[in-house]
Parts: sequence; C-alpha cells; structure tokens
Amino acid sequence: MFEGRGRFFGGLPPLSIRIQVTDFAVQLTKPAVRDIGSLPETVCSGIIEGIMSLRQDPFPSTPLKKKLKGFGYPLYRLRIADYRLLYRIDEKTVTIMRVVDRKDLEKAIKRLKR
Repeated sequence: MFEGRGRFFGGLPPLSIRIQVTDFAVQLTKPAVRDIGSLPETVCSGIIEGIMSLRQDPFPSTPLKKKLKGFGYPLYRLRIADYRLLYRIDEKTVTIMRVVDRKDLEKAIKRLKR
C-alpha cells in the first residue's frame, strides 16, 4: 500500500517536534554559600558553570550527575573536578545543599541524612 513513497509513512518526512524547556530557578542554602566562599577562585568558576548547567537540565543524564539513594527526598550529586555539588529538585527549583571536596562527601551526606 505504501510502497514506493519513500522510507517515511506516506512518503512524508517525519515531523520535527521542538520542546522548549523553561529554566529552573536555583537557590543556595547558607552552608552552600559558605562552601563556595571558602573555595579557591579557579574552582569557583567551574562550580558556577555547573550551577548554570543545572538551570537548564538538573536531571541525571550524564555520568557527572547521579541520583543518590537512601534519602526521603530525591538528592542528586554533580561532579565538578574534585568537588561534589549536592542538590535537590522541587517543582521548578533546584536547591544547592552543599559543595564539598570529594574526600568529605561521605561526611556531608551523613550530616544531610540527620
């Protein structure tokens, strides 16, 4: 029935669907602000770039982002060099909980569980 009309249904090209995603709002907790303030300037620029990337897509889609298990609420981790950014997503808001060195990650996660 549809032979000779190309590889698409009825010989028509596939529809291109454009989805526009609105940016998420980003807020930082007081401990996160304190953490960022204590970092060297070279690291701060990478952290800020990471925060800006979370505005557009905070959900885990790359190996740099990971959903952490064992929390009553969803908690995520973003890997930036030797630092880890711990955050949660509520509706259209990303809340940065902490920014810690990877060596101190376990300790920070234990504190967040309390």
